[in-house]
Amino acid sequence: MRIEDFPRPKDDNGRGVHWSASVYHPSGSDLDFWIGELQAMKIKWVKLLDDGGGSSLELCERLLDADIMPIVRLYREKPNPGHIGGREIETIRRLVAIGVRYFETNNEPDLPAEWSTRMPENWLEIVIDNFIYDADRVLDLGGYLALPAMGPGSKDNPIEMVLRKGRGDLFENGCWVAIHNYTLNHPLDYPDDEVNQLGIPLTQEEYDRFGPWAWDYRSIEEINRLRAERKNPGATVYDDPNCFRGYLWTARMIRETLGFMVPIISTEGGPVVGWGDDKRYPKVIPEQHAEWQVEICRFMQEEAPDYYFTCCTWLLASSALGDPNPTWDQMSWYTHAWDERFGLNGQLPVVQALKELPSVSRLVPEGTAVVTGHVVRDDNDRPLPGFPVILRPIEEATRPRETTSDDEGRYTFDQVAAGTYELEAGHGDASLRLDVPDGETVVADLRVPVGNFSVLRGRMVDTRGTPVGSAPVRLLTLLGEEVAATSTDREGYYQLDGLPAGRFRLEAAEGDQRVRIDGIVLNGFETKTLDITVPAPVGYMYAVVTKRLLPPEETQGRNVFYGRVLDPSGNGINGVLVEMRWVGAEPGTEFPRVRTGHDPFRPPGSYEFVHTPGEFMLQVVQGDWESEVADGLKTTGIPGREGDAITWEVNFQLKPVSSGQASVVRGRVPGGREGTRIFLVEGESGQRWTTTLGPDGRFIFTDLARGAYSLELEGIGLIRDHINLDGLNEVEVIFPMQGVIQGTVRGATSGMQVTLRPLVPGWEWTRQAQVSAQGHYRFTHLPPAPYEIELDPKHKVQAVCDGVGRFTAPAIDLGGAMRSVLRGQVVDAAATPQVGVIVQLFKGDELVGEATTDEEGWFAFGGLVAGTYEVRVPSLDLVRRGVTIDGVSEFEIVLAPEGAPAESVIEGVVLDAEGAPVPDRKVTLYRDVWVGETVTDAQGRYTFGGLPGGVYMISLEGVGVIHRDVVLDGRNQVSLTYQLAAEGVKPLPFYVLFGSSDDPDTRTALLLALPYLMSSRAVAGFSLQEAMSAGHVTIIGGEDAVSAADEQALREAGCVVERLAGDLYEIERALKERLREGE
Repeated sequence: MRIEDFPRPKDDNGRGVHWSASVYHPSGSDLDFWIGELQAMKIKWVKLLDDGGGSSLELCERLLDADIMPIVRLYREKPNPGHIGGREIETIRRLVAIGVRYFETNNEPDLPAEWSTRMPENWLEIVIDNFIYDADRVLDLGGYLALPAMGPGSKDNPIEMVLRKGRGDLFENGCWVAIHNYTLNHPLDYPDDEVNQLGIPLTQEEYDRFGPWAWDYRSIEEINRLRAERKNPGATVYDDPNCFRGYLWTARMIRETLGFMVPIISTEGGPVVGWGDDKRYPKVIPEQHAEWQVEICRFMQEEAPDYYFTCCTWLLASSALGDPNPTWDQMSWYTHAWDERFGLNGQLPVVQALKELPSVSRLVPEGTAVVTGHVVRDDNDRPLPGFPVILRPIEEATRPRETTSDDEGRYTFDQVAAGTYELEAGHGDASLRLDVPDGETVVADLRVPVGNFSVLRGRMVDTRGTPVGSAPVRLLTLLGEEVAATSTDREGYYQLDGLPAGRFRLEAAEGDQRVRIDGIVLNGFETKTLDITVPAPVGYMYAVVTKRLLPPEETQGRNVFYGRVLDPSGNGINGVLVEMRWVGAEPGTEFPRVRTGHDPFRPPGSYEFVHTPGEFMLQVVQGDWESEVADGLKTTGIPGREGDAITWEVNFQLKPVSSGQASVVRGRVPGGREGTRIFLVEGESGQRWTTTLGPDGRFIFTDLARGAYSLELEGIGLIRDHINLDGLNEVEVIFPMQGVIQGTVRGATSGMQVTLRPLVPGWEWTRQAQVSAQGHYRFTHLPPAPYEIELDPKHKVQAVCDGVGRFTAPAIDLGGAMRSVLRGQVVDAAATPQVGVIVQLFKGDELVGEATTDEEGWFAFGGLVAGTYEVRVPSLDLVRRGVTIDGVSEFEIVLAPEGAPAESVIEGVVLDAEGAPVPDRKVTLYRDVWVGETVTDAQGRYTFGGLPGGVYMISLEGVGVIHRDVVLDGRNQVSLTYQLAAEGVKPLPFYVLFGSSDDPDTRTALLLALPYLMSSRAVAGFSLQEAMSAGHVTIIGGEDAVSAADEQALREAGCVVERLAGDLYEIERALKERLREGE
């Protein structure tokens, strides 16, 4: 059976309660009040007892008539060992006939109190044999039988035993799993709450809220001592399921054992007033009881997974329902037991609270409509597979429906009832409001904006397969900036949410288990699973880490040995056998043993022995690893302690030992040259291994022993340290060398050279590049690092490269604020570039400068003041007169002889924001001066023909310059497209505006901002005019960097402006905070 095939009550909201602890119930009109109260509280499930002969028959009929689903336990006192008989079978037949479907025939068989005989070692096998017997009969009669609920906090796996018996079919045909997940006095988020995880101290305000009675009149200091001692960092519900969230432990047990889910029902559970088992927390008072139960009901009706049907909280009533047992009475909702202490009058506050809590049905109304569509990225229309989609009804009080997009991004909701819905992708990242008519198919695509939606998750184990808990996991950019961080839980699982698109590396664990994983690429949307294997010692030993005789004031009159068994991270390990022996024992003595974690109210890994006078020793006898012996534990003859109670604390912890020699270090250097040597160095001995990069940049070192290693690359230096090997593991290293840094030297002249220097300790190499006549330079095949680019000691800039992408360095300006650069190209009549010819620049009759064209015919003159110049090429008898320079800008010209071709064509199209043609718009062409103008036609097209070589610029009416640096050679044809921004919408969404590039503080600020710019993909620069084209502008620096007048000009241009001011430390801190917040 599927989960959805199991019957549910009408308008099921998941609210449940346990009726009473009696097998006999009111009848006739005496039931009217109670049925009415259940309906007023909107209870939909009731667990009750039957004496095996039909004592619940009338009550079940009344419940079913009220649309309440009964769950019937066929009560037998101490039911183990045993199974149902003819009397119970006949009762089940009669109950099924009136509509009852859910049955229990056993209860907490893991507890000795539920056995009529001594509980045997093979108790679980006996219980399962009897469960199979009962299940065959209940299923044959049309009922559904529960796998018996174990005691609170149990970690037994009875399903595994059912499968061993070859009867997994029972769970395919109607059997379900009962649990008893009482809260005790643990908060609902236990064990994730701060008291359990961090041991946060109790405040006076919290103490006073509950009152001294709730704390058993203990002092705040004593409570805080317990909180500090018993904190459990990293503990999860899978370590300690003794809480409401224990259903998660059961769910994982079902899924991992069966491979599919069956219903889970809490046939007992929830909070009980007065319970206070865990002394770190207050006893449950009525006010808190109501808060917790309301939250449980809200969770059940709005959030609970579909397999978790209900929680039948203990207990509706006892004395009021005819059961005078005072123990049960003080646990009830309808009771006078707490009237005097809390000023009540026969019922707990939870009754009225549930009556006031609106009901939300977990059942989705069915109809004949279909809602379908695709989830796509808004930036490129690519489908988003595996993306959550929610269909949320607006008018009906029912739970939303959820699905996930398929490999093509498609989602579908079938059998949708007519109504108005909110359709959402992700967590509200894209949403639509839909009116869905009955019988129709509504198609709605959801466009998700680019954002930080990726998830990286997995499990960390060592090379022996042992989960590694409480280990740090960090995701970093290629340059080492932290993007996200978390720690593994006790089962080794981790998850990083809200990750942006980009290339990353992951670092995990600490010390000699530390590993790094390279080459992680995320698209900002996907969920990736990345399991982590860390080094493990070849072996462990249980070492004695604490052996302490408690002073009298700590003993509290007890004669015991106690302690904990801890894993290598200091977390308690449950289920480990500890043995107590004594001096002088007879040969063959069977020494007492206990298993850690037996007491659920003590920290994980705890054990305890009661002793008599003598000398003892303790040892772990689990059998998986060797154990040291804690000996010399004397309980008598201790000077000064005669007649005192004696208590020893003895703690064991797993410690690593030994090593192997089979580890591997492999990797690749994308962009690296074949044959380049790479060196592996062992840190302690200094031993070196050498190999070379293959054609694809790959390398490998094998047969390595345990140790810490580093890698060095010829021509670069140290590229990776802290490579931890355990003699078994394999480590992959990816070191990209495909980065590019390019830049411009303003005012450069031919023949200039810049030097690139990595700012990494130990990297002593440099590279040089020629500056072209246009002032450009370029470095390729760079590894990830910050760099300095130097023209001369007075002209330096810095840039950062991630080893993969292309980065533009700040410009190097030689001319200052009032100097221009004139660049040009010399071509012959066939438009062929002329190499090595002399070009002269005159101002009036004065020769200002002389240059030689490069291999592409280009030349440059820098540092020019404003004025009118003349350019000559004597060898070709070429002259360009009237070249006007403004002393600030850069200019480009083309020199060609008379008769040079004038056949170039510029054709273009202008589109609006929706992609439609823009007709009747004036377009103007410039080449130093006005050349001509035209008007776009009905298709938005324009053409300029018969153009000689040169550098052109195009301006559009109402917009300004739309194309710059359009280079023609007299023969070529250039096609251009320009699309207008939507009305009121700026062409750029974001712009980060820095001050003058000459200012050293600006250069430093740019370096600090690079990680933020790489993550946010914002456009950045130094131009006020460019910034005016953006909807949102962030100014970096104070008014000395960007003036108040410029800020006001941006606001008047319709930009939303903010300023990050202060010193460089404050700016760096603000940018890092934005990275963490995903802005």
